[in-house]
Amino acid sequence: MKENTHSVRQLVLCCISTFLTAMLAVMTVLPPERVPLAPLLAAMLLRPALLLVTAGVNFGCLKTGVRALCTGKPDRHAAAVLTVLLALVLCALGVCPDAPVTAALLLTAAAWLDLLEQRLEAGLPGAASTRTAETIWIWTGIAAAVCAAAVWAVLHARADAVLARVLCVLAASALCPFRPITMLIERRAMRRMSVPAASAQTIEALGAADTALIRPEGLLTGAPAVSNLRPAGMEEGQFLTLAASVMQGFAAPEANAILSAAQGRSLTLLPAEACDQTPDGFCAVLDGRRYYAGTSEQLRSRGIFAPRADDVPLSGKTALLFGMEGGMYLGLIALQSPLLPGAQEAIHALAAQRLHPVLTAGSQPLYTKQLAAQTGAAVEGAAQPAQKGRTVCIRAGDPGALLQEQTPVLSVQTLIDAAEAISVCRRAVRTRCGLQGLGAVCTFLLAGAAGGLFAPALDLGASPALCALLACGLAALTILPASTERHAGSAAERAAEDQPMQPPLPKPEPSEPAASRTLTIRMEELPAMPGKAALEQALLDVPGVRTAEADYEAGLILVTGTAEKEPLLQAIAEAADA
Repeated sequence: MKENTHSVRQLVLCCISTFLTAMLAVMTVLPPERVPLAPLLAAMLLRPALLLVTAGVNFGCLKTGVRALCTGKPDRHAAAVLTVLLALVLCALGVCPDAPVTAALLLTAAAWLDLLEQRLEAGLPGAASTRTAETIWIWTGIAAAVCAAAVWAVLHARADAVLARVLCVLAASALCPFRPITMLIERRAMRRMSVPAASAQTIEALGAADTALIRPEGLLTGAPAVSNLRPAGMEEGQFLTLAASVMQGFAAPEANAILSAAQGRSLTLLPAEACDQTPDGFCAVLDGRRYYAGTSEQLRSRGIFAPRADDVPLSGKTALLFGMEGGMYLGLIALQSPLLPGAQEAIHALAAQRLHPVLTAGSQPLYTKQLAAQTGAAVEGAAQPAQKGRTVCIRAGDPGALLQEQTPVLSVQTLIDAAEAISVCRRAVRTRCGLQGLGAVCTFLLAGAAGGLFAPALDLGASPALCALLACGLAALTILPASTERHAGSAAERAAEDQPMQPPLPKPEPSEPAASRTLTIRMEELPAMPGKAALEQALLDVPGVRTAEADYEAGLILVTGTAEKEPLLQAIAEAADA
């Protein structure tokens, strides 16, 4: 409600300022003899009075300009303040009759740009704190004005002529539309992104990033399955029962895999009195005793000596170790986690956007190296790539939300969408920089032409109002390319909404083969039990099977490929009969 009131007040201010500027323009264009009042009164009193009223209406603009001048960061409001002061001096000298309308025109144009910025900031979070290249170009205009004053002073021009030239240069370079252009392009980019963006700073960060940190645990791998059991001083069934009892209170993928293995063996779990997950791993209380689960480093931090098992991560598996309070080591469970479908394509999509994909080492660096070798990404710490350039960081479920630098990407399933969003952000940044460069060049050329610095044929110094009109036209032309496409997109969206809903077309059958997956078969599901070599060879002979591994100790068979379960069981039965 407060924002709407402020926007309406600014709109009324713009309308009043436009009306006063139109009155000044009429009085400036009309010959003095056609003015109802005395010509001297109109020239000496009425026009300065209207300029003062216009300045009073735009008091907020003048206050902002004075603050910008005092802080050494001038903007278009500061240029408007300087033009008003020069216009009042020229009015006091009785020269340059179009000086008041020049200052009023710049004040009015600045007010309309402020209204546009307020409208854009309302729908663009974080836009109020974004920086643009506006300050440097206002300094350029002021420098050009000083240069013009020096040139005409050297040419022995009168003081009023020198001030008129300075006013022309300031009028030509005062309206800097870089900030509205930036917000228009960022708003268009946010609407085009396939993922939500948190703020305007996200567009800048995503468009300028060159490194993507990715956390591998549970991101590049799907639901794990128990691959191997290594108990210490107990039977496998007893160890699996104890491990499943410890993990039954957690929703982690490792816990689900262990519970599934225990259910497959129809094991009865012990009731857990309490469970807690901390950065040091999992903890549960069974029969009054505290049990722990985690990596070997996490168990050692709890006073449990756990042997290293480097062969597990080197084989592309993760290890979950178990221990009990008092320093007793219980055993290890190896978990097999196949790559998610499309993980490699996601990494390649990021690399295609000139991003350097980096996997954080995490708690299992050897396993991370195996994942990096499969996906084509680098590993953090190998060549320290994450310390160079700007890092893109994406929050889980919200790839457009930027986190602090060096924070890993927490979502991999949306990395392809994030890559597309980064492409949109890069185009937005390039377009904005191009428009700013064009506007800066035109502003500099107009300032030089108005001051008579480039060529006498381009000399506009005799008409400050014309310089102000050219500045307004430049601002409109630079804003128009950014705003036109936004309105066109909105019109296209409205036209799509007005069209009647069409029934969805049937999807064409995919011409490419189905994606490879990992299928788990339990021993109790087999119709017969052939030898290990015969069983694996029979599975490899089935069309669509890439790899087959039978683990008789764990009671599991892992098959990678596109084959279905029924032909696999049939092949096993035929191998047993043979």
